[in-house]
Amino acid sequence: MWLPTPIYERLPHVLLLVGLVFMSTVMYLGIDHPQTPIYFGAGFFCCLWSLVIFELRLRNRKRIRSSGPANAADAESDHDSKPST
Repeated sequence: MWLPTPIYERLPHVLLLVGLVFMSTVMYLGIDHPQTPIYFGAGFFCCLWSLVIFELRLRNRKRIRSSGPANAADAESDHDSKPST
């Protein structure tokens, strides 16, 4: 499934915010409320999943950055330098 770039980039932030809202709802309702385990579980899952997405993106971007260009012509065009003749 393809997501537009603004949604794709902000999805972990939104998941973390939703998780924190669920966790704060648990604090607001108190431990005696019957829905507390559900809210806590949903909040924990959202926070954990957002951290997993952050980590996967960070690893992927480091891998792409460290692989570098495929050949010398790409390296010269990437650095906007003129080839020596």
